[in-house]
Amino acid sequence: MIKKIFTEKNYFLSIVIFSSLLTSYKSFKFPLTLFNSYIGQTDLLLGQTLVQSIISGGPFDVTKNLGYPFGFSQWTNPEFGPIQSILIYIFQFIPNITNFGVFSLINFLSIFLNGLTIVSLIKIYTNNKIIISYSIISITCLPFVILSFDQPHVLSFFIWNITLYILIKLQRNSVSKKDLIFYFICLFFTSIFWISIILFIFSILIIILYLLKYIYKDSLIKIKSILIVFTFTIFGFIVNFFFYLKNLNINGINGRQPWQSDLFAGKLTDILFSSSILNQIFETNNKFRSEEHTSELQSLRHLVCRLLLEKK
Repeated sequence: MIKKIFTEKNYFLSIVIFSSLLTSYKSFKFPLTLFNSYIGQTDLLLGQTLVQSIISGGPFDVTKNLGYPFGFSQWTNPEFGPIQSILIYIFQFIPNITNFGVFSLINFLSIFLNGLTIVSLIKIYTNNKIIISYSIISITCLPFVILSFDQPHVLSFFIWNITLYILIKLQRNSVSKKDLIFYFICLFFTSIFWISIILFIFSILIIILYLLKYIYKDSLIKIKSILIVFTFTIFGFIVNFFFYLKNLNINGINGRQPWQSDLFAGKLTDILFSSSILNQIFETNNKFRSEEHTSELQSLRHLVCRLLLEKK
């Protein structure tokens, strides 16, 4: 019995749980936040608004309780993926849990996945418990993670760990069904924020590899494996983008598109994706161009003031 408890698998799982709880407590006092009715400011305020829109309107629909009179949906400025949205809707039924509690719980799960995916990635190269334990603690306790609590879409960088893991396993022809299932779970747990960036980087990488293959008649990296991961990522993007298009009609004038981000503080995807042509294709609805309606729709205070009136 004791040997079963202290198996390698359970050992790493316990380290991931411990470091995730440590980081979550340091960052936002989780799990004490589960029943805390705190309402934040700026990015945290927006995140709580997105959570409330899911609680009030369902995982993929519009709520009329926020953004009156047009309604509001997290999919017009998505910070959560499809699975996260479903979990948020389910979490509201936990007795006495608050909006802030749901927000903190979904963030804890993201930190947990950050640690879990780094275990899979590091174990490709070593089974040394000290190295893997250090990697888990280093990744989950990064200052970047601790300071990104109010931006759950940024916090969820586990998609990079699992994408690299699948790519390496495909290169070695050792990928399993369990690996692919885990990858799909992480992919749909991720918002369009990271997915769009991965798609861009992989697009450039594929072009470079094909050029190198054409010039040198060979390639050290199997392009086929990259194309497989690229295809999976496109599928994840399409699912996220479908829900964005479904709720596009309530996006206000000058509303930021889901492929835009603050990554690297230089707005990488703003520069690469936010061309005038692309934004014209997905132009916001003209009926919201009145200054009165636009300011009312975009005011965070107006969007969230109803949080205080909600049960949770």
